[in-house]
Amino acid sequence: MNILVIYYSYEGNTAFVAQTIAEHFKGDSIRLKPVKEMTSTGFFKFLLGGMQVIMKKRPPLEPFNQDYEKYDYVFIGSPIWAGSYAPAIRTLFEDCHMIGKKVFFFTTSEGENKRAEER
Repeated sequence: MNILVIYYSYEGNTAFVAQTIAEHFKGDSIRLKPVKEMTSTGFFKFLLGGMQVIMKKRPPLEPFNQDYEKYDYVFIGSPIWAGSYAPAIRTLFEDCHMIGKKVFFFTTSEGENKRAEER
């Protein structure tokens, strides 16, 4: 069983979950990185991120090479922005076709880099 975990993480919460999944299933992982990452914090982070979602932005991503044919299962992870997935995931959906793969989605929602053991 070959596993690939593809994710976008702005503050680290989704990265934590993605790495946990990859380690548990002994799979590979790819962190999606926009060529020009948003750098806003606080209120402006929510405003700019939400605007990108509403405007259906597709930010260009840093290149990554992956042979999807060798994977049976693909996990895709994103934080929730404005009630949807992050714009980097929209780019992934439109650029990478995984026909015939078993795909699982996971999301995170917190707004700060806090793990369960820190709460």
